Amino acid sequence: MKIVFMGSPAEAAGVLNDLIESNKDIVSVVTQPDKRKGRGLKIAPSPVALVAEQHRIPLVKPQKLDEEAVKDILSFGPDLIVVVAYGKILPKKLLDAPKYGCINLHASLLPLHRGASPIQSCLLCGDKKTGVTVMQMNEKLDEGDIILQEAVTIGECDDASALSKKIFEAGTKLLLQVINGFENDSPLKRIPQDHSKAGYCKVIKKSEGLVDFSKDSMSILNKIKAFSPWPGAYTFYGGKMIKIISAEISDDVPAKQEPGCVTKILKGKGFIVGTGDGSILIKEVQPENSKKMTAEEFLNGYRVKEGEKFFKE
Repeated sequence: MKIVFMGSPAEAAGVLNDLIESNKDIVSVVTQPDKRKGRGLKIAPSPVALVAEQHRIPLVKPQKLDEEAVKDILSFGPDLIVVVAYGKILPKKLLDAPKYGCINLHASLLPLHRGASPIQSCLLCGDKKTGVTVMQMNEKLDEGDIILQEAVTIGECDDASALSKKIFEAGTKLLLQVINGFENDSPLKRIPQDHSKAGYCKVIKKSEGLVDFSKDSMSILNKIKAFSPWPGAYTFYGGKMIKIISAEISDDVPAKQEPGCVTKILKGKGFIVGTGDGSILIKEVQPENSKKMTAEEFLNGYRVKEGEKFFKE
C-alpha cells in the first residue's frame, strides 16, 4: 500500500521513522518549507524532511496546499495519506483522492482538545490523563470519525516534552494497527465523535509564556510544565529574560504574601517565590543567552537576596 506522509516537527519525524522501520511503503513525504532557525537564523529543513532525506524518500515542500501542490502530492499515487502535526488544513480534493482517504494522529482523546496545542492545553488545564487518537480526516478541524484511541496518564512531573514522548509512542502503535487493517482489507470500525463534548485549543504564542505571579500556585506550575521546552515559562530580572525550567508548589506560606518576591532561599534546593495564594519553590532556570542552571547557581551568580522584589522587568 502506497503511503504519503505529511508532517513537520520532531514528534512527527519519530513517527515517520517508526513507519519506515516497520517496512511501510512511504512513497513521498510532505513537509513545511525550510525555515530560519537558531541564533544564527540559518535556513534549515524540518525534522521530518531530515528523516526523509536520510531514507532517500521524495520530498514535497509546498508553501501552500494549492492546486499545483495537490497535483504534485497525488502524482505519487497514494492509497493512504498519513498526517502527523503537519500544521495546515487539507483541501477536499486531497482528502478524497486516496483509496483509504487521509488519517490523522492527534495528541488528545478527541473530541477533547481539538486544535493546534492539545499537549500544552491538557497540562494548562491540570488534566490527570490525556491520550491519542487516530481519526479519519474530513474538511473540519479534528472532527473526523475516531478509528482508535488510547488513554495516557499524566505523571506528576510530566512536562510537555515528557508527555509528548508518551503520547507519540502510544500513537505510533495505534497508527500501525490502523494501517495494517487497511493493508489486510479489514479496516477498523469508525466511530463518529460526540460533538457536544468538544473542547478547543488555540495556537500557543511566545508572549503567553510570561508568568504572572499574582496567579495561584497551581496555575503557575501548570504553565511551567505546559510550556517546556517551548515557548518556555519566563519572567525578568535585571533586564534579562529568565526561563523557569522546573518548580514545585511550596508548603511555605509567606507571613506577608507578595507575589513575585523571594521569600526564602533554601540552600541546595532553590528559592521560594510568593504567588497569589501561597508560594512555589523554583529549582532550575535558564537566564537569557545562557545555559540551564540550578536555582542555587543562579542566585550565586546574580547575588539575589531574600526579600528582594525578584521578578520585575
